Amino acid sequence: MVLDGSGRTRIRIALGERFADLWLFSGSQRHVLFDTGVKGTIESAVIPALGGLEIAPEDVDVVVVSHLDVDHAGDIGNVRPLLPNATVIAHDGDAEAMSDWEVFSAQRGREFRGGWGLDETPDTVEWMRNAFAPGKVDRIIQSEDTLTLDDGRALEVWHVPGHTRGHLALYDVEMRSLAISDAILGSFVPFADGTPSFPPTYRHVDAYLGTITRVRKLAPETLLTAHYGDFVGPDIMKFLDESESFVHTLDQAIRNTLSPRGKTLAEIVHETNPFIASWPTEGTQTALAFPVSGHIERMLAAGEIQRRESSRGWEWAL
Repeated sequence: MVLDGSGRTRIRIALGERFADLWLFSGSQRHVLFDTGVKGTIESAVIPALGGLEIAPEDVDVVVVSHLDVDHAGDIGNVRPLLPNATVIAHDGDAEAMSDWEVFSAQRGREFRGGWGLDETPDTVEWMRNAFAPGKVDRIIQSEDTLTLDDGRALEVWHVPGHTRGHLALYDVEMRSLAISDAILGSFVPFADGTPSFPPTYRHVDAYLGTITRVRKLAPETLLTAHYGDFVGPDIMKFLDESESFVHTLDQAIRNTLSPRGKTLAEIVHETNPFIASWPTEGTQTALAFPVSGHIERMLAAGEIQRRESSRGWEWAL
């Protein structure tokens, strides 16, 4: 029996001063888990939640992992021992990094330490490593899919890139409820009390805008997020508008920092952050590097800026 009669159950975990929501979508006897949380989440939060619903761990059929960040894919390595009948599904764009720390580190965790010339702090790297239990993805999808619960309810698996290349969402067709995890990120990522923690960490600008447009056209009745709680009714469109507006605001702020003199990613981030931040500027530079790098790549592809090699790494200039 599902607690609120909606066919879904929220499983909320603490992430320091923030939180993350996982979701359990339930039929009469079979169940789909959306996301795994950080290492240890299945044992500490998912199994107790299943027990409270009188659901056996063996009755979880599928685990859909939205994307490769450790607060969402971090416990993938514990799916098989704790949810023994579950098939793990992820998108081809993210799946390899979920099974290997070194691949994750290169693709996401420490993506900017090469030519970009910007790295995470040792403490952050250690936190990511400790929060990550790599594991096998049983089914890698390259586009989209539909899962059918045993009560006949359809769950559409959507590819919603932008935050990462392979980000997935789950759409409950009957309930008109869309679980997006981190696919859309507003104008900041909040602490648990709703105040700004750090900037939206989308990475691929045009794909991200495309995802916002797709959700806008769907007009779901409920939008389920990982870190913002739920949005319903007019608040959904307000959140989408806020997310899209931030993209344009950041794009202009980056352009305002550029000049014929080459600047590194770290310099562009440092100059941009104070002008757009509603979050604390200290300690958020590498978070802001995700969207800033995406905008820089977009400008480079359009021929609007140049990339130069230097002893400091890549520099970007008009």
